[in-house]
Amino acid sequence: MFDIPFLRPNLVKKERFMANFEKIEETRIYSNYGPLNKPV
Repeated sequence: MFDIPFLRPNLVKKERFMANFEKIEETRIYSNYGPLNKPV
């Protein structure tokens, strides 16, 4: 048997993502170009 190469995504850690998600929930603005896009 041989190994088949497979890509593994490098995802953001849950703790880092949740901080941004909480800010999104506070503003209630769900947009690709919303106010949280500028600090990033």
